[in-house]
Amino acid sequence: IQQACLELKKRGCLIALLWSDQNDFYLPLGFYRSGREQDLRFSPKFLRVEEGDVRPMNFDKDAHLIWRLYQKQDFRLDRSLEEQKKLLKVPNAQVYVTEKEGRLSSYIVINKGADFTDYIHEWGGEISEVQRNISYCQKNPFSDRPLTLIAPAQSDISILKQISEEKWEGALGLIKILEKNLLLSTYMNYLKTKNIEHVWSKNKDSILFSETEFSIQTDTDVIQLVFGDENRNTHPTLPFFLWGFDSI
Repeated sequence: IQQACLELKKRGCLIALLWSDQNDFYLPLGFYRSGREQDLRFSPKFLRVEEGDVRPMNFDKDAHLIWRLYQKQDFRLDRSLEEQKKLLKVPNAQVYVTEKEGRLSSYIVINKGADFTDYIHEWGGEISEVQRNISYCQKNPFSDRPLTLIAPAQSDISILKQISEEKWEGALGLIKILEKNLLLSTYMNYLKTKNIEHVWSKNKDSILFSETEFSIQTDTDVIQLVFGDENRNTHPTLPFFLWGFDSI
């Protein structure tokens, strides 16, 4: 992991991110639990199947259309069409799509590789069509077990919450800073583009929002400031999320 972080830094990356429940194990390496995401769990008994076409993906017909839907996400990594096609062939990934008025209107990816069993961590399209897609899959091919959806913390998924049995907010993962000054500059630029008033005091190593001051002396301070966590949502954080395929 230390070697991987050196390689990431060499490539110009600002942070490293990993997923693990063993927070204490990775703490000495500089990884801190941070970031925010939303999670929803569904159940067949809470859902009704709505009318419309829901079907498994036809790779030759749908791959480029799924890629187009992905490109419309507010929070996303750059992903080429060729990358999208390779990702759609990840073992165990089951992809379902909806059609509306003759066009592809949503896709959801259930399962992925050896992990994320019964999770929908990659999805896109019109949110009402995503809802219809989930309802169909939960009532039919996955009627014997609940599905769980993961979403960016900043996304409006209220329509999906209406059909969920359980909902909660969680941390995005374990984050390590590789380039502190560049990360802070990126965050400052984000605040500027959103016209969010703030004062960066380099002498005090702090950032002031209105009446609230945040220290940026340690990596932990910076990570919580820039990405937030599931318990501290009182200030603007950098919108950051990795969709299921991007989290491989």
